[in-house]
Amino acid sequence: RLCDVQWRVRRLCKSYRADACLSLGDVGPNNLPIPHVVLVQQYHLANISAAVERSWSWLNRIRFAYLRHHFRRMCRRGVEVIVQTPVMANALKEAFQISPQRLHVVPMALPEHARPNTEIVHNPVIAESLKPCKLLFLANLGPHKNAGILALVLERLTRRGLDSYVHVFLTADERAGAGVSELLEHLRPWQGMVTNLGLLPPPAVPGSLAASSALFLPTLFESFGLVYLEALATGTRILTSDRPFARWVCGETALYFDPLDPDAICDVIEGFAKGAATISDFNAKAAKQLGKFPGSWTEVAERY
Repeated sequence: RLCDVQWRVRRLCKSYRADACLSLGDVGPNNLPIPHVVLVQQYHLANISAAVERSWSWLNRIRFAYLRHHFRRMCRRGVEVIVQTPVMANALKEAFQISPQRLHVVPMALPEHARPNTEIVHNPVIAESLKPCKLLFLANLGPHKNAGILALVLERLTRRGLDSYVHVFLTADERAGAGVSELLEHLRPWQGMVTNLGLLPPPAVPGSLAASSALFLPTLFESFGLVYLEALATGTRILTSDRPFARWVCGETALYFDPLDPDAICDVIEGFAKGAATISDFNAKAAKQLGKFPGSWTEVAERY
């Protein structure tokens, strides 16, 4: 990758007489004589959180230290930067002092499989659960998804007598590495409250959301959060982190909690499970919120 960034791309641009370079990743060449546009999707570039980074391996810390150093050098060269939310734009502006004129917000479109007119077949595993509160943790289990807090949440829910009310469905790919296997093993004491559905293909996402009581996402960082739009499109309630990125996408359609506080998470889940915490006029609010985003990539292209 470093050879590509530092040498090969520059050579290719020269040999093909390129007019511009578009990097569909967080870092690209920082020595190009032509205009350079970078699509930034890695929220960790901008959000430097000591609380989160303490849990990283030393190798990951070195990696991100280099990525930030490299990105800062690119910004000094005057690259144009594309992000997917104003929240991300503000974070990059503060962290790297990028001028607003070089920051462009291009939100994602709702994918075809999640559009409201798509025929939905409910996920049978979720639908057959007898528990009244079915929470779908629709995410890979990378560190920023905060899946490590699940054990504490399940332990507290059990203590509150909610083990017969609540069931959490994960979508973890067990082939993703040792970290996922370790997490699932750590959740074994609460196997009566948690089921891993495995990695879901995109066409299975709407049916899994529709069969659930709510999308449950205690994530720490998102560059966009497409899963929120997928939930709104299927009329699925949302329980998620009280963070600017989530509020920007979800607005008034979600119930929010502090993702680092297991008791706060349990308070929201308990209120939702027992009907004490609800969102009035949810369907109308969901339709209004969805209307703020492009309905297709054709619309995105026409706008930008």
